[in-house]
Amino acid sequence: MTNEAKNNEVKINAYALDLSKRHDEEKSALACAASLKFIESAIITVSQKSVAALLKKSAVSEVFSHDKRIENKFMCMKAINSVDSLLKFATRDDVRHLKSNLEEVMRTLINFKNANMTFTLRDIEDTLNASAKIDDTKKAVIYQRRTQFANYARHATMSMRALDALNLIERKNKTEYAVNNNAIFALIEAKLTA
Repeated sequence: MTNEAKNNEVKINAYALDLSKRHDEEKSALACAASLKFIESAIITVSQKSVAALLKKSAVSEVFSHDKRIENKFMCMKAINSVDSLLKFATRDDVRHLKSNLEEVMRTLINFKNANMTFTLRDIEDTLNASAKIDDTKKAVIYQRRTQFANYARHATMSMRALDALNLIERKNKTEYAVNNNAIFALIEAKLTA
């Protein structure tokens, strides 16, 4: 290939392409404008060369927005928004905070990783449920929310979808997961523990 041909070569970012396809599908299904904005923001984020390289290095599926592993249906728009938020937090110096529910979940995962323990969806629900009675063996690792969160179970599931999409968790059996300490996780942990 000549230098001129290389300069004119169009490289397609597979992550952005899949999210664009998902956007078109949702638009055809008459998704609300706010939901479409979640996908549009994620497309911009994954279109950055450095973010795409990080996703590839972290073994993130190029078709994560179409993945059906956790609930046997495509991830919801808010889970895509969580993926976007986690990636922005991991890669941008100007993004210094995560949404409170994502920060609590990530701090809990850091604690589980450091304790070399597996966790369950219930542990993530307990993280987001200020009134949950936490088992004594997990009190030191669950970073429990201080104020009640009405939709904690739904947000726990959405968080799990986002974590799975970014390959931050690994299923050990039917109910247990372990932290996958990939490059994305390492960047998030470094910012949260700085």
